[in-house]
Amino acid sequence: MANGIVISPEGTVTNFSGDGLKPLQEAVGGYIELVVINQKVSMYINEEGKFSDAGYNPIATAIAKSNNAIFEDDYIVGNAVFLGGVDENGDDKDLVISDIQSLLVRMHEANLNKK
Repeated sequence: MANGIVISPEGTVTNFSGDGLKPLQEAVGGYIELVVINQKVSMYINEEGKFSDAGYNPIATAIAKSNNAIFEDDYIVGNAVFLGGVDENGDDKDLVISDIQSLLVRMHEANLNKK
């Protein structure tokens, strides 16, 4: 069982707890795509999100861009599930809150540097 958070397009943050594929698919509303943010944080999104009306997710997009996890002209749509990376067996690990806080600080600094 992996614990993490879900960030919605509106910026709402909720707890996530699940084991395996089905809870992730339910959280993102479809087939999942893994976006590796860094060794400590992974993000799951809907792989077909851009074909839906789920809505642009500015926070997930900024986190991914500030860590060079997606191309500069790419973006995230819909809910994004953040977990603590994967272990040596390929299983998801729990998200450590200080790791996501570090990502949010990095995202904020990257946005300030663009101005």
